[in-house]
Order: sequence, then structure tokens, then C-alpha cells
Amino acid sequence: MKNPYDWQRHQPARSIPRPDLSAVLECLSRGGGAFVLGGRGMGKSVFLRQVQEELARSPEVRALLFPAPPPELTVRACLEALARKLGVPFENIGDPYELLEDFLDRNSSVLQLVLIYDEFDGYAKSSGDPPGRAFFNSLEAARREDPRIAILTAGSIGVFLFRDVLGSDFLSRASRFLLRPFDPSESRELAAPLTGRRDPDPVPDDVLESLHLATGGHPALVTYGLQELW
Repeated sequence: MKNPYDWQRHQPARSIPRPDLSAVLECLSRGGGAFVLGGRGMGKSVFLRQVQEELARSPEVRALLFPAPPPELTVRACLEALARKLGVPFENIGDPYELLEDFLDRNSSVLQLVLIYDEFDGYAKSSGDPPGRAFFNSLEAARREDPRIAILTAGSIGVFLFRDVLGSDFLSRASRFLLRPFDPSESRELAAPLTGRRDPDPVPDDVLESLHLATGGHPALVTYGLQELW
């Protein structure tokens, strides 16, 4: 059997729902803006995929995930990436609102459009006024104008640079959700495929307790430890 804890490219086969998942989904269902804060290895990318998968259960919701900023961080590049995901012609459109309204007009069955941006810190990386700031300010204006649009982002300490130094219309209004380390019950839930194995013998409870203590419940470290135990 393939190791379910393989952490290549941040896509382990095994993951568990996080406590804030339902709260984030509720926020987005109201057409809100939200950002998920967490350090390296805290499972931000996994969490965003979980949100996308839950949203995909409804045929009336379209959730688009952007794993990273475009290589060339310009407003135009951000708009082109959005247009490609939406499947609408870009041409000379210079504002996200026009793209989003074009998509919603063409897809009347879509009652909720959720834009999910990972590595949000990357949009703030630039000398002077970063193009990512202008792009997300425009997205926020579109969200406030049309309740069918919702925005979710995830990042780490760079989020504070974006909010407190550069300024962000989106972040100033967005709800904040903090990814915390696993508690012992979550670590045990993640270990279920391992503890259920019969060959070799199931991992003893004290080994799992030691793993949790040694990692402090840090999701990436817990997953790596289970990968090695497997």
C-alpha cells in the first residue's frame, strides 16, 4: 500500500478537517472575505484544498484555487491568470470586476463564485507599491459590489506587512482564521491508517504520544513522523 503520508509538493493523501473549516465556509457563503494565517508547514495549502473540495459539493458554487502568484507579478499577469481560470476572454479588460461579471453573466447557474488565493504573502513582494495590492483592492471592490463573489486567502507573517504597512482594502475587512497545531486527538485521527495496519503490528499508543510531544502538534512534523513510521 502506498504511504498515505507522503509530503511531496504539500499533497499528502491523508488529511483531516480543521476546526475552522465550517466557520470559513459559512463566511464565504455570505459573500465574505477571509484570510487564513499560519506559519510554514501549518497546513495552509491543505486547508484551502479542503475548502475547495467542500464548496465543489454544491453545483451552484464555483471555487477557483490559485496556488501561487504569477511568476511576473503585475496587475496584468494577475488579471490574465484570473481570466484563464474563469475561461473568459481577456482582451483589453483592465479590471477584475469586468472579468467576474462577464463570467457570472455567461454562467447563470453559478450563484456563488469563490476565489481562493494561496501564498498570499507573495502578492506583497515588490519594491514600492506592489501590483498585488492594487489587484486585491480591485477584487475587494468587486466583492463589495456583488454578493455572489467571495474571497479567501492564506499566508504567514507577510500578511501583516500587507495589512499594516502597505495597506489592503481586502485585509482591513476580511475575517481572520488562525491555523493552530494539532491537538492529541487530531494527531491520533491523522494516524488512523497507521494504527489500523495489521502488518506490521499497529503502532503503540505511547509512540503516538511521544510523536505528538516531540512535534508540538505541528502538522508538517506530525505528518513527516507518520510517514517515517509507515
